[in-house]
Amino acid sequence: MIGMSFTSFMGLLCISVAVALVLHYLVRYRVVEGLDGFLGKVIVGWIGAWLGSPVLGHWPANPTFADIYPVPAFLGSIASVFSVVLFFKTLFFPGLPVRGKVAATETIVDQRRGAA
Repeated sequence: MIGMSFTSFMGLLCISVAVALVLHYLVRYRVVEGLDGFLGKVIVGWIGAWLGSPVLGHWPANPTFADIYPVPAFLGSIASVFSVVLFFKTLFFPGLPVRGKVAATETIVDQRRGAA
């Protein structure tokens, strides 16, 4: 897949645009609002779709388009976009709830305020 054809590139681009549309506008899973966040998701989704088949495998054998296996490409695109957005959400918003509890940084700050 390193030296891919133009149709393979466009197929991966269509998959990444579809995943970015769903996650950005329908689910509203985002860090950055607007077109910037959407285009960032398209780029990350394309990389995830490109890595999807080598990492997740070449299956199912029959429905391929331009040497792309669509199921691993969709799964790789979804996983990469979700992972990158989750990473930046935890990086920029450390006080978000984690499994029903508040992150440790906020509780330490609250304890310091109460002790002073």
